[in-house]
Amino acid sequence: MGSAIWLFLIALAFTVVLGLIKLGFEMLEEWLTDKADDIRLGGKGVRETYNMSGLDFEKWLERQFRNAGFTVERTPYQGDKGADLILVEPNNGRRWVVQAKRWRRPVGIRAVQEALAAKAYYKAHIAMVVTNSHGFTPDAQDMAKRTGVVLMSRTDLAKYVEQINRVRGAQQR
Repeated sequence: MGSAIWLFLIALAFTVVLGLIKLGFEMLEEWLTDKADDIRLGGKGVRETYNMSGLDFEKWLERQFRNAGFTVERTPYQGDKGADLILVEPNNGRRWVVQAKRWRRPVGIRAVQEALAAKAYYKAHIAMVVTNSHGFTPDAQDMAKRTGVVLMSRTDLAKYVEQINRVRGAQQR
């Protein structure tokens, strides 16, 4: 073989090796970020959600639903088609879409509409809106009641997390 072909093969091998090294570092960085999030958000309760970013609230909810036994997939932070999380029940495979709203005021009808759209888009069985605020506007409540969207307010969320922690604590004993 000519020297040009050898140089090409060496350059190709070098490029592949560099690409694999870069991919390895990206995977390590993602893993470390996930572990840091687990540590940072793991001990947080509903009370601390007011001080979280929207993304941290989604990650916190993801952790709560995983602890409850769901398989959880986070959708892209932007362009999520109305769902922040997709949950799959362990026993029967039913899919849930979750629209997370980290707000200080009552959540309006738009969140319910987004969850409904996400239910169709992601072919889910159940749509849910979860918020750390104290509730939903009357229009949101009416729309949810008529369409079957599950609403989880701050009070409901606190009870749910408390129940998860109680069950997990009993299982660890």
